[in-house]
Amino acid sequence: MRTLGMVAGLVVVFAIQAMAQDKKAPAGESAGNKPAPELAKLDNMIGTWKCVLKMHSPAGQGGDTELKATVVIKKALDGHWLTGTYVTAKSKNSPAMQENFTWGYNPVEKKYVELAVNSMGGMLQGTADGWEGSRMVWNEEGVMMGKAAKVRTTLTTKSDKDFGLANELETEPGKFVPMADTVCKK
Repeated sequence: MRTLGMVAGLVVVFAIQAMAQDKKAPAGESAGNKPAPELAKLDNMIGTWKCVLKMHSPAGQGGDTELKATVVIKKALDGHWLTGTYVTAKSKNSPAMQENFTWGYNPVEKKYVELAVNSMGGMLQGTADGWEGSRMVWNEEGVMMGKAAKVRTTLTTKSDKDFGLANELETEPGKFVPMADTVCKK
């Protein structure tokens, strides 16, 4: 009985997908199978970037730390997503770190989406409304250093050859403090 229910459910799902196909799309390809056109607005981010990361320490805790990093961003899953790695080298004040992230576009919510996980056990998920001139602001929530965290990341581009990231941590409701700044060049 359970198997029959699962088969019936799959038949319904495939029937709905077939009915939803765009009549103008070529045979075998529906409009829903194409990457969201909004994702193309991030194409300038694709490539390998050399970066300098400046991590800000709270007052009285040793000052800022500067690290070299490499960011690699590429298209994934038939162009529906961008995936990336952000790798920092070890320094005398900081271990080597890696973050893997995925960017996409949610056409239902009409927002850019991201999921990021890192080698220190942290994770963030967030959304952005899109580009406002040369800036895109991500509002993220997740876990950092084993604690709940809210982060605001502002992505800024000056050209196709450079970008910057400004990360701010919410320390109390509505109050964000600078956490890190990154400058990257192709």
